[in-house]
Amino acid sequence: MSDTPEGRQPPGDEAGTQPGDVPHAATDSAAESRSRGGCAALLALGMLLAAIIAIILIFRVPEVTVSEVDMVDLAHTTLQQEISAAFLVTGELIVTADTRVQNTKTLLPGLLDVDL
Repeated sequence: MSDTPEGRQPPGDEAGTQPGDVPHAATDSAAESRSRGGCAALLALGMLLAAIIAIILIFRVPEVTVSEVDMVDLAHTTLQQEISAAFLVTGELIVTADTRVQNTKTLLPGLLDVDL
């Protein structure tokens, strides 16, 4: 006998299930849809955060430019620093090489003695 009035079982008690139990197929599909929704939300949030960081960096990075006057001053300064250590080398270098070849192989040694 059951402890409910009129001998009826409470809803969801059929076939040994508890009230509030959801069939496995419904639970799995709901969990998958929540999981996919959560991943999509995290991906969208990550992309939004990356875009915001990129925009901030674009506007915060100062523009570095070198004017023509700065380049001329730099060239003059460099030349003045190196003039004291610079010297001019003029001249000519001639390289020659001599080789001596000696044949050590002979054809039919002792009979013909022809150098190869």
